Amino acid sequence: MDENSSMDDEVISSLFEQGVCLSFSPFSFDQYLHISFKHSHACKRMCRNAFYIYKDYICFKLKSEKYQGIITYFCNLKQVHEKNILGKLGQGYKYAIGMLNEGRIGIAAQMLGLAQGCFDHAVPYTRQRVQFGKRIFDFQGMQHQIANVATQLEAARLLTYNAARLKEAGRPFIKEACMAKYYAAEVATVTTSKCIEWMGGVGFTKDYPIEKFYRDCKIGTIYEGTSNIQLSTIAKFLDQEYDS
Repeated sequence: MDENSSMDDEVISSLFEQGVCLSFSPFSFDQYLHISFKHSHACKRMCRNAFYIYKDYICFKLKSEKYQGIITYFCNLKQVHEKNILGKLGQGYKYAIGMLNEGRIGIAAQMLGLAQGCFDHAVPYTRQRVQFGKRIFDFQGMQHQIANVATQLEAARLLTYNAARLKEAGRPFIKEACMAKYYAAEVATVTTSKCIEWMGGVGFTKDYPIEKFYRDCKIGTIYEGTSNIQLSTIAKFLDQEYDS
């Protein structure tokens, strides 16, 4: 916010209301980004603003929820000041979307790593487990499934690397990031499901990490934009490309 500007605390508190906190590993960070959604006379429209909130503020409290990586947070509006506003008024949505575009590459990598880890645990099991006198890996039907999943993992990896390459080169990357995130999340879902099938009943037990991979992969199709949002964004860019 401009150092020369001046807004009273009542306006600041009003702008701060009804928002979301954007942060991964919430208990590990010292500061958080809060995006508010509020119709304000200061903005003369629906105002989306970004605020920096520091964890050591007396007004800021974190509460852990049952779900992995999710928190509830509370903040006393009287202690949110103008200096906490990030950037310009009304630009919070722009900042948040910019983070999401980059973040989708990270989520693609996360889902890829999860799927690869699951695959790396399951395949050795199929090479050791013996049924009907031979390894279950040696059955042609099993080999085809494993080869299919391995191919999808490699395709997801290349999509993710390409999106990261474009981002690092300063080139347009939003469509490619959406493709990588969408495909990696879908591949993670397929991979973890197949790995449980390959391992049979023990795949559901906590003796192996497969069941955890299976649970954890679902969030990849939801956060940083659902899979349907990724498809809509990809289609929008394709429409623009073929219109030019």
